[in-house]
Parts: sequence; C-alpha cells; structure tokens
Amino acid sequence: MARNKNSSKKISKEPFRSATKIAEIKLLLKNNQRELLLFIIGINTGLRVCDLVRIKAGQIKNKNVGEELEVVEKKTGKRCNIIVSSEMRRTLDSYFERYKSQLDDDDYLFWSQKGGHLNLQRVRHMIQKWAKSVGLDPKNYGAHSLRKTFGYIQRMTFGRSAWSISKSLNHSSPSSTMVYIGIEDKEITDILMNEI
Repeated sequence: MARNKNSSKKISKEPFRSATKIAEIKLLLKNNQRELLLFIIGINTGLRVCDLVRIKAGQIKNKNVGEELEVVEKKTGKRCNIIVSSEMRRTLDSYFERYKSQLDDDDYLFWSQKGGHLNLQRVRHMIQKWAKSVGLDPKNYGAHSLRKTFGYIQRMTFGRSAWSISKSLNHSSPSSTMVYIGIEDKEITDILMNEI
C-alpha cells in the first residue's frame, strides 16, 4: 500500500467495481493480447500478480475450460488451484495464435522484452494506465486491483460468501477479506436493504 505524502495513513488500492469499466478496459486492450490476457486471468482467478506473472506458457496452453491449474503462491507457499473459464480459454487461444512462433513451453506467459517475466512495477504501471484511460483516478489502482476485483465481483455480483472468497484468496479470515476487497459501508447497507 502506498502512503499519502501528507499523512501517515496508508492509501489502499481499489478493485474495479463497475462492470461497465471492466468492459471498457477489455475493449481498450482488444489489440494488446498480452495485457488483455493479464487482465482477464487476473480478474477471474484472484492470483497475486507475483504468481500470475510466473505462469509458464506450457502450464496453461492446453488446459480446457473447467480444468485446473495448480499454482504455488510465492508469498505463502500455499498451493491453490485456478479454473480455466471460457473467457480465459478464448483469450488464451487468441494469445497463443498471435505468439505461437515466439513462445516455448518453458517461456513465461507474461514475458518481458527485457527477459524473464513482467515485474510488479511494470504491471502496476499498466493497470494505472488502464484506469486512467477509462476515466478512473490512476493513483487509486495498482497491482492488487486485479485480485481485489476478483473478490469484489464474486461478492457483489455473484453473492459468494465472505468465507468462500476468503478461502479462494487464501486469506486467514473472512473479515479481513471484506476489508481487503474494498466492500464499503454503503454497499453493505444496500445488501442489507434487499427484501426477500
């Protein structure tokens, strides 16, 4: 988390909350296969960027919709499984079609032109650029925004329980997950006002 220069309070990065803004980012990236794939996998799996960029092409290129990919988290050492969704598969197909002559199985999926994989600073810069391009304040977005978007959308759009989101993000408690994904008091009030 960044610190505000005028105070000691940390500034938390936000998820992309709006389905409209998410759609705008996808449209913005339609001609940049690598960035589009990063965005699609990031918001659909909840992986940390440090784990996302370490995926090798051969680990995922032949995975079908519904198949799992096991990832060992760099931060925690915990194993987690991500599921290939239909949107991920379509985006992967386009990506591999575009880069098939350049990518070997041992190459990083999100390669860097400088060698190796994209680094955290580069991904943060990309996310801030996307946010600015769709009319959002870029300083409110960063590398955790993709992971947070996954959790936020799972809760607010699909109604997944705090417990299940916490488990999928490998967090220790549902309450810390709700704070992490940026559920705001007004949104909680709106949920509680729903009548059955």
